[in-house]
Amino acid sequence: YFCFFLGSVEHNQTNPNNKTTVYSIKPIITNKFCYAPRDLGKSYSVYRYTTVSGKTCQNWSSQSPHTHRYGGTVSECLHYYTDFWGADIQSFGVANVEECAMRCKSTSNCKAITFRSTDRYCWLKRKEFGQNGKSDHSTVHSLNIACVKGGSVGSCVRRNTDFWGADITEMRVKNIEECGGRCMAEPKCKSITYRPSDANCWLKYKVEGENGPSSHSTVESLRVDCLVGDDYGSVGNHNYCRNPSNAS
Repeated sequence: YFCFFLGSVEHNQTNPNNKTTVYSIKPIITNKFCYAPRDLGKSYSVYRYTTVSGKTCQNWSSQSPHTHRYGGTVSECLHYYTDFWGADIQSFGVANVEECAMRCKSTSNCKAITFRSTDRYCWLKRKEFGQNGKSDHSTVHSLNIACVKGGSVGSCVRRNTDFWGADITEMRVKNIEECGGRCMAEPKCKSITYRPSDANCWLKYKVEGENGPSSHSTVESLRVDCLVGDDYGSVGNHNYCRNPSNAS
């Protein structure tokens, strides 16, 4: 059940008239119990697992039973100080949590990640919430990859294409996923160009470089807006719906 409710009440207040209108096209307003106005659910900290009739609500990080195009950024989807223990596919060091998420998106059957910020270590998981569900942990953060909007590096990359110019910085990286993750962590970065032969990465402050894409046989490029997705609104990892009594 994906429902948003028109209203102007503050966080944790109840609408005194108890009247709400279902609005399911663009989630820019508030639920009578949970949301602060126009923050798209980012401030929602109250768990509402069921409708008033007792039906279980679908988590925004899941695409089942209903598929949807809403999602958050990596930082919005993180369950902070939470471990998704077990169900590991592989683990390795990364530059940042964004790279960890990009590596998951590029790995078959990866459903979740756990990231340790102290040494920037990343675990890819084959099950949402790990083997036995989430648990508190003081040194790691985790997310379900379905929550993160946008495409994978493989679906976004333009082979044999250069986004020349408009450079923020240049660096050596391990792979294109790290290059994309570095861009996602840099507020001014709009796109990247990556050279596989020597793993050189250029971060760009314009979406397709200074003058747009050009053909180049030794590099590949991508726009970061493809990685982070269109702006359908960020719902974060705490958004469980609560339907009004007259909603189906």
